[in-house]
Amino acid sequence: MLWSAFLVLAVGVVGSASQPPVPPVFLTLYYESLCPFCKDFITKQLYPTYQQAKDIVNITLIPYGNAREKQEGDKWVFTCQHGEGECKGNLLETCAIKYLKDIAVYFPFINCLEDSKDPVKSAPECADKVNVTLAPIRKCAEGPEGNTLEHQMALLTGALNPPHKGVPWIVINGEWTNKNQSAAQNDLLKLVCELYKGTNKPPACSSDTQHTRLCLNDNF
Repeated sequence: MLWSAFLVLAVGVVGSASQPPVPPVFLTLYYESLCPFCKDFITKQLYPTYQQAKDIVNITLIPYGNAREKQEGDKWVFTCQHGEGECKGNLLETCAIKYLKDIAVYFPFINCLEDSKDPVKSAPECADKVNVTLAPIRKCAEGPEGNTLEHQMALLTGALNPPHKGVPWIVINGEWTNKNQSAAQNDLLKLVCELYKGTNKPPACSSDTQHTRLCLNDNF
């Protein structure tokens, strides 16, 4: 009897241990550094959600947006919707992702940049605020490495299916839907909590007008 009970207990333990882990919600944001709706989404929805639910959401940032590129010799020339300053901001944030590597380090920096009027001018202050070294990021952004990295962001943006109509363009678990776009811009934390299938949800998973706000991808 005792042996039978032990077997039942052991099988139960093995069975529970073999359960695959519940994946996080995967969110990829395609954006540009000076789009007001991107700035609003990052600072008021995405970053707060990351702070409150980082264990159940996996975030990828793609700073390119509605830019255009053309190759001239051995480099790429970018034209951005909100001007040259936006191109510089995109490059700076792309290089921050490359050099800071850990989202726990680069996302606070990028959030600080996006919470300012001018990401490039605010970079030294933001670097000091979140304790990151700016020099290698700036060197990357102003040189051929940043140019190549931003071209990769362009390729990722160009590969979207369906093609993006504007930014912020929010892809969740590998697909874009108008429903998720609207829900994310309205209350991203609520959406992430609803989409996560695990039981170990953070305390923040319990919080209204629906808006889809985009910098349109048209001929600017």
